[in-house]
Amino acid sequence: MTISKGDYFTETQLNEQVKSLLQLYGEEGYSQAKINYYIGKEDEKGRSPITFYIEEGEKIVIKKVSIFGTRVFPEKKIKNLMETKEKKVYSPEKLKDDVDKIKKFYKDRGFARFSISKPYVIYDDKNKNITILIFIYEGNKYKLGSITFSGNVLKKTKDLQKILKQNKFIKGELYSKKKEDAVLEAIQQFYADDGYLKVLAYPEYTYEGDKVNIEFKISEGPQIFIRKIFIEGNRRTKDFVIRREITVKEGDPFKLTNVRESQRKIFNLGFFSDVQIIPTDTHIPDKMDLTFEVTEQQTGMLSLGAGYSSQDRFVGTLQVSETNFRGMGQRLSALVEYGERRKNYNISFTEPYLFGKNLSLTASIYDITRTKEYSDAVLGRDVYDEHKRGGRLGFGKKILKIYRINFSYSYEDVNLLNIEDWDTYMLDQKDYAEKRGRISKFGFGTKRDTRDFFWDPEKGSIQEISFDIATGLFGGQNFFHRQTLQTSHFLKIVWHLVFVFNFRAGAVHGYGSTKDVPVYERFYVGGGESVRGYDYKGDIGPSEGGRFMNVTNFELKFPLVREKKQTVLQWAFFFDFGGCWNDIKDLKWSFGQTEDNFKRGWGMGIRFKIPAFPVRLDWARGLDHRPGEEETQWYFTIGDIFW
Repeated sequence: MTISKGDYFTETQLNEQVKSLLQLYGEEGYSQAKINYYIGKEDEKGRSPITFYIEEGEKIVIKKVSIFGTRVFPEKKIKNLMETKEKKVYSPEKLKDDVDKIKKFYKDRGFARFSISKPYVIYDDKNKNITILIFIYEGNKYKLGSITFSGNVLKKTKDLQKILKQNKFIKGELYSKKKEDAVLEAIQQFYADDGYLKVLAYPEYTYEGDKVNIEFKISEGPQIFIRKIFIEGNRRTKDFVIRREITVKEGDPFKLTNVRESQRKIFNLGFFSDVQIIPTDTHIPDKMDLTFEVTEQQTGMLSLGAGYSSQDRFVGTLQVSETNFRGMGQRLSALVEYGERRKNYNISFTEPYLFGKNLSLTASIYDITRTKEYSDAVLGRDVYDEHKRGGRLGFGKKILKIYRINFSYSYEDVNLLNIEDWDTYMLDQKDYAEKRGRISKFGFGTKRDTRDFFWDPEKGSIQEISFDIATGLFGGQNFFHRQTLQTSHFLKIVWHLVFVFNFRAGAVHGYGSTKDVPVYERFYVGGGESVRGYDYKGDIGPSEGGRFMNVTNFELKFPLVREKKQTVLQWAFFFDFGGCWNDIKDLKWSFGQTEDNFKRGWGMGIRFKIPAFPVRLDWARGLDHRPGEEETQWYFTIGDIFW
């Protein structure tokens, strides 16, 4: 039932309710069920009782299914295509779908003149069992002969012929209705990209021997322009937040590619579970209204939990996040982590359009204390505390739709604590921590992003290059520069099975009075964000970190649960490898257990696509561990490794 007590109703809704109830009965085998409704007398409050009268009839069981006219394929093979089978309950809807399946099966295999009768349904005397008779005419198998176009004035024939080649619908190939439909859809898309939404294209056939000649007749119609743009469904999100993502304007040609790009950008905000494009006729021949109908979803998150990792031990977490703050598209997040080896306080804010311009602002302040491990051949394994306190201010600007330039400034005060008893190398680091612990850093980066959907991409890529330099401005005491490169590629194999490749490399060097890069600014490889199957620190590369790093990830993802055309739950298999080195000359181009080798890890995991907060749970095993190291690791992280 889709209506309930207290609802307003129309007779159209009641008829739709009857139709859905009849479908339910039909699926259960009661194909002769009859349903009527009666609207009772209205009371003083304007309410009327509704009564549905149902005559269920008998459950109908299929006694026999016979198919006549099969010649090329045996009757059994055709029956295997059908859900309608003997000794099962009869469903008219399933039988109708089965007829379409048979027709599609033949026409996709060259039988261009195939035809099939309407099924004959014969009831027995007691109306409990039926016999189904289907008559088919297979005809001959045809190859494609000449393929021509007529009626096209706005588009050149050679451009339309490219569509034939792209869909492998060319002379000499076996006729396929599936490929023909793909060609017709591509022709309509080709015209729609220039605003010709009312184009009609249909095929006409002539037969010569074993060849079928096809003429695609095209009626182009007028170019359609957008009269008005409407936003519907947004109760919390302000209109301007959605409109600034729309790339088309009122008065523009109704170019479908541009309209879909606007749909993609609105969806990528992460505020909506669905975004529909609804063109509406205006009764003006060359004008249509355009409506973006959105379905809002929850954008705030309050999380309270606890976790355990080999690096941080037990950690309690409290986080409050809102990705659509005040309905204005702003992001606000506050995080508190408190544990035996980790204490983290973080507040961040993002304004994606500062002063309404194409300029984003990100600001954050933080205070982090972490207990970290250090191992040395002489000192053995020990721990020290790293305390960071600071803030960051960043600006970003989009260029040419897919490019983005980022500038940032951060100021940080770093101290290494509890290292009084350490000697040699770590004594040098103690000097850095006590006398040169302030970092004043400028950052610059460029990013190219062609992903189809930000939250769950199936195709496209990301390339990002960044450069950071720590200077003496505002009292900075560390001097170094860092360069990083990352590229990620997403390839849809079939259905929603996606292969992902990710590559990262980086280098960091001291300059001026900073002869060596402090331990807290070096690269560490391992953990849930790089080479899984190894500890974040100590298992890969030098224990004090390296000045060069490389990480490569391969991942195969496929959905377990999908809702509203979106993946909610994914399963993933992955393989990672990478390394970390003090000097590029130390790099060994082989896999192995020494700190100069590349190290490999593999594993599997699940992805919870919570709106705006994708969560990963991974199990991984390292293949190149040294004796005594843990070979397997569990990781629970928020965010995607490929962003």
